Amino acid sequence: MVGRKSDAKAEIHSANADACDTAVLDLAHLSKYTAGDEALMHELLALFSAQLTQQIVALGKTVELEDWLVATHTLKGAAGAVGAWQIAETAEALEQLEPASDSDQCRELIASLADQADNCLQVIEGLAQAA
Repeated sequence: MVGRKSDAKAEIHSANADACDTAVLDLAHLSKYTAGDEALMHELLALFSAQLTQQIVALGKTVELEDWLVATHTLKGAAGAVGAWQIAETAEALEQLEPASDSDQCRELIASLADQADNCLQVIEGLAQAA
């Protein structure tokens, strides 16, 4: 009975991984990064979820260039570490802008980033529920 339960759990995780759009979250990358340790993967995703939300809020409020660069760079690195490539690319694009002089473009990219974050957080929540 235990073997069947483990097999079913593995099948659910595999199905979630197959259904996960790598543009949202690259689970193959994350698995390599965590050496296949699922507990570590879930811990990193929980930390990333908190960081993602925190940095998006910070970007919406930031007008000082130094704070902007810290928020965008932090988000770019965290997203890249877990394989959230779209988010990392958007954060990198934001990192190249100055919030005071490129405000319209910043607002557009932040809105896009918020949509990407919502998608990513849904995937992360689904993975947590399947675990």
